[in-house]
Order: sequence, then structure tokens, then C-alpha cells
Amino acid sequence: MKPPTPQHYRRPLRLIAEIQLTPFIDLTLLLLLVVLVVAPLLNNGRGLGVADLATPTLPVQTLDLTAGADQTLTLADATITEAALVALLKERVSVQPELGVIVRIPPDFPAQRLLRIMDSLRVAGVRQTAVADLPPVPVTTTPSPVGAP
Repeated sequence: MKPPTPQHYRRPLRLIAEIQLTPFIDLTLLLLLVVLVVAPLLNNGRGLGVADLATPTLPVQTLDLTAGADQTLTLADATITEAALVALLKERVSVQPELGVIVRIPPDFPAQRLLRIMDSLRVAGVRQTAVADLPPVPVTTTPSPVGAP
């Protein structure tokens, strides 16, 4: 008979698939404690530097700036260039600092061009702007005469 080898004395390895719940419960209780301490600080606004959000002021008067599909600018029913737009708006903003401008653009208007217009408004000193899409142009058809093909 053969003498026993060290391999015979070892137990077969088995997979340990246990999850310890104690660390998870400790972590949950710690997070609950943190929430209970921080929540009153948020309500009081102490120590966390929470910004006070004031309601924005609405412009006293607004101007409609329409940008056409052919990239023309129209302000108060007059076609205008970007340079003239900046000069005109600087003059208007000096008289009415709370002047707002609504930029109306067609749906397929290039984004780069819109950014240039918005930058021109910023240079002119306009602080309140909005972008709106143009209403669709109604298609008018002329009725064909009776009997025409």
C-alpha cells in the first residue's frame, strides 16, 4: 500500500458565494445620517452657499428681428446689415437698458449665422434675447378657371 500524499489530506475547494449584509447596512445607515444632517442646512441656506434665485425681470419693450431664409435681417420692417444693427441697438439700449430682442428665424436657418446674430446683440448691449421660429408661410393657390386642364 502507498503512503498517503499531502494531496489526499486536502479538502476539495468549494465556491463561497455569500454576501455579507453588515457592511451594506452600515453604509445605508451612514448615508441616512448624512442626509438627516445636510437636509436642515439646505432648508436654512446656512453654510452651503445656496444661491438665491430671483425672478428674472421681463423687458419693458421688445423688438422683433427677423432673419430670412436668404440671411437678410429685418428690423421694424426695414432691411438692415449686421453693422447697422449693432449701431442701432447700441443707441436704443442706451435709452432703454431693459430692451429685449426676439430673433425670429426659419427652421432651416444655419446655426453659425444665428450665433453671429446673437453675438452682435451681445456687443450691442442687449441683455434679454429670445429665439423663435417663423410661422410657416401659408401657400396661396390661385383657383384655376373652370374647364382648364
